[in-house]
Amino acid sequence: MAVTSRQQLSGWKSSLQIAYQVEEKMKPSYSKPELTMQVTKALIGFFVVTAFYCANAEDVPQVCESPTAGQQMVLCKRVALRISTQQVTDLFNQNMTEYQGNDRNILAKAHLPAAAPEFAKAQKSWTAYKEASCKAEYNYVGSGSLREIEYLDCLLEFNKRRLEELRPHS
Repeated sequence: MAVTSRQQLSGWKSSLQIAYQVEEKMKPSYSKPELTMQVTKALIGFFVVTAFYCANAEDVPQVCESPTAGQQMVLCKRVALRISTQQVTDLFNQNMTEYQGNDRNILAKAHLPAAAPEFAKAQKSWTAYKEASCKAEYNYVGSGSLREIEYLDCLLEFNKRRLEELRPHS
């Protein structure tokens, strides 16, 4: 079900306002650590689930223009990661179609090995390398609020470089 960017931004604003209102109403109860943790987990879960509904850069909520809290930074980076991952996937699929066409029209006639399976294998290897490298960085940071931000930054940087690698083929 596709939602226009304007509708989605409006939904984001409403969702963020509701989340902040809930947080404000519950502040007097924050002296109880377990309630604070439950509210925090609920808000993080809400933001994470909402972030997965973003489809492109126009859908990034306004709060991401200048995030002020760690949770906002994580949310915004997750949205950016989802967008960049989709761009990598789209560009890979576009290139794969080109490789398959080349395999059919040129390489098969010359009895040469197909390029598309190797291209798919390279993408799978790149994905494994990206995930392992960023996981190592995540573990290296240890604990703390920067841990997830560093991890997401790592994934975003890998995606950025992969987009540059894939573009010459398209």
